[in-house]
Amino acid sequence: MENIRNLSNKKVVITSILIFILILAIAFTYAIWTSNFTQTGENVSNYDCFDITFSENNGSGFTLSNQIPITDAQGLQNSYYSVTIKNTCNIGASYNVVLNKMNSSTLADSHVKIAVNSNVSLLSNLPSVKTSLSSASSARNIYSGVLSARGTATLKIQSWMDENTSVAEGTNKSFTYKITIDAISGGNELAKLIKKNVITSEPNFSANHTDKGLYVQKGDSTKSIDGKPTYYFRGNVDNNYLKFDDRTIWRIVRINEDGTIRIIKASNIGTSVFGSNALYSGSTIETYLNNWINTTDYDVGITESTFCNDVSGTGWGRLHTSSPNPTFACSSELLKLKVGLITADEAVYAGVVADSSSPSYLSGLVSHWVYTMTNSGGGRDSVNMMFVGLGYQYGNTANAEVYPVINLKADITAVGGDGTSSNPYLISFE
Repeated sequence: MENIRNLSNKKVVITSILIFILILAIAFTYAIWTSNFTQTGENVSNYDCFDITFSENNGSGFTLSNQIPITDAQGLQNSYYSVTIKNTCNIGASYNVVLNKMNSSTLADSHVKIAVNSNVSLLSNLPSVKTSLSSASSARNIYSGVLSARGTATLKIQSWMDENTSVAEGTNKSFTYKITIDAISGGNELAKLIKKNVITSEPNFSANHTDKGLYVQKGDSTKSIDGKPTYYFRGNVDNNYLKFDDRTIWRIVRINEDGTIRIIKASNIGTSVFGSNALYSGSTIETYLNNWINTTDYDVGITESTFCNDVSGTGWGRLHTSSPNPTFACSSELLKLKVGLITADEAVYAGVVADSSSPSYLSGLVSHWVYTMTNSGGGRDSVNMMFVGLGYQYGNTANAEVYPVINLKADITAVGGDGTSSNPYLISFE
């Protein structure tokens, strides 16, 4: 394995000066700006494992010169600055793109729009980070990504004045910034990072719980498979965010008994009925999920793991109560799957309580009914329990949102991030 020496201290700097000038036109005063990059043409910077190429390109249509505050659609047609990053090593690495606001700036962040690869954000809505430049007053992380071994990424960076900027807010103001791209070599095993702060006490499963953190269930074969430990996030936590394709956000559910890491997609992939009964195998929703997973390139980082399709008929009695009795053990159909659904027991462990507003990251994730792999009662022909409300409605032939659950390999590596919403764990599949 090649070492990346001191990459976290390497900075690649682009400078953009955005100057707003007072003009008069038909009795109205507008703040307009011009753009001047200190680098023009092509410049190449080579580091131990990163080759970073900068070049100023002209997009079609509008440019940043002599423009009044404009819409996002207009801004995305402005000139852009491209950055191409190539990882030349045989190890994954992550990078952060940081906008550093210079001390001379007088325009508020709330009036500047930034686009990275056409994804538009108001600068003030992006997470604040510590600046590495003595000449900067503040900094914001505008993009984070992962480069696999020998991988390449190209970023297109654009900026413009927000269309809602008033005359008073934009007149005679200036905004100067420098972009730094910080390379971070990987990595640490994700499981070790997750287990840094484990709560070993028993959670409060009642409806008025205030539990929050990473808990462990172990030593009881009635509560986990073979009594092996499983580590699960519970409550309204903000440290179980993860991404591995620069786009999609996931939430970590738990570390399974076999060491694999179970995650649930933080946005749905559409809607589906479950099927004609409570059996997952051969169901409509199984086909729906399998078709979806086959369109992804996740195979290198995920693995088959066990899912409990609980058709025992005990789910409603155990879980639809103000004092539920969940279990990770499975007395019913234990399936080996690449992709599946969360179980109602896992939702309860995560903090969901029937007919209550108990805090849970899952309750904040979904907005409508979601099928689980746990039937409500009555066995194989019964309808499945659903959450947010951990009840059921309309049977298994109603359309509900589908949130895939997959399992990462036990030795998966995190190459960046701390698990928070503003800085999710970044995963390398290398």
